[in-house]
Amino acid sequence: MKVSVGNLPEGWRVGEVVPHDQIYSDPPVSPEHARIQFYGLLGDDTGHRLYSIPNNTPVEDVVWLFEVGSHGAMSYSFDAKSTVSLVAQKAEKISNIIPCRVIFADAAGLKLRFSRPLTDEEFHQIEALFSEEEMMQAGLDRYLSEWDGESPILSPIRTEGLFHFWWD
Repeated sequence: MKVSVGNLPEGWRVGEVVPHDQIYSDPPVSPEHARIQFYGLLGDDTGHRLYSIPNNTPVEDVVWLFEVGSHGAMSYSFDAKSTVSLVAQKAEKISNIIPCRVIFADAAGLKLRFSRPLTDEEFHQIEALFSEEEMMQAGLDRYLSEWDGESPILSPIRTEGLFHFWWD
């Protein structure tokens, strides 16, 4: 069930459609200390918009509202609801391992920006969240397609300070 922009959860705000190339950068920091902003595409949006939510909003709430992974589920013949559930669980666990904020969400992807560099222990904890069997359904396409075959598959999250769920 797609949620429309006019039917957002309490405390959520939405801005105008942003130029498409803007969504590839981090969104502006919210001028309000108790809020975060991210780029998102929801329901009947005609393009990505700048969303503003309370900073204590669970990551899994964003995943469920934006049905993150449902686009990838269709592409790979996974069940959409179980894929969104898998992404919600993994994203919430990542946010419990290291402080982060949503910077992008739509049915085809989710980006979480870490608030500080990952420690080795945190990196290994995040790595351990994903079994080999669920990597495609969980949206690790980008990491798998760019993998050099030697380093850990999730190595880019260390240098980028970002976790990107994405289905090509």
